[in-house]
Amino acid sequence: TPEDRERALARYGIERRHRVVGFIGRIVRDKGFEPLASAWRAISARHPEARLLLIGPIEERDAVPAEVLAALRADPTVILAGEEHDLAPAFAIMDLVVLPSFREGFGNVLIEAAAMEVPTVATQIPGCVDAVEDGVTGMLVPPGDAQALDVAIERYLVDDDLRRRHGRSGRERVLREFRPRDVWEGIYREYAELLAARAQNRTGAAGVGRTR
Repeated sequence: TPEDRERALARYGIERRHRVVGFIGRIVRDKGFEPLASAWRAISARHPEARLLLIGPIEERDAVPAEVLAALRADPTVILAGEEHDLAPAFAIMDLVVLPSFREGFGNVLIEAAAMEVPTVATQIPGCVDAVEDGVTGMLVPPGDAQALDVAIERYLVDDDLRRRHGRSGRERVLREFRPRDVWEGIYREYAELLAARAQNRTGAAGVGRTR
């Protein structure tokens, strides 16, 4: 609701005039924080009205280099919000979501963002390429490429029409291809086929034993 948006803006100290680039996930090196920090330095210099909202726990395992984390903390355009559980209001105030990860299982955050009509910038790796349709629901860049990340984020910051178009396409794709019931039914069918194959193999093996 509009009230939820206003509360979220106030919670993070963000004004309506700000463009919000969001990240949701563990704050670790493997999520691509070094190229993200490098890209953000260039972006914030050109777009002082932009804000980088980082939501997630800072973890010691696979820790972000101390100097990178210190630079993010010292940057007034960066908001380290910590861990959150009610993410819908946060998505609602984001103009785009970034996930410059080096490794992913499946990009759930990217699907959640798309469901909220928020376009995404992610890396060309397994998991992300399944969650983002490049040039349709978001943009994919090479992992570790700060310059390409900068360019992709910049395009969304300066092109309102592109941002809205990719956001709408993202939601349409989520509703078409990623509805939970469809995913559950697909998993159920897979298990059912595997169990049937196992039963058939056991029956066949038992039959061979009796023949002997």
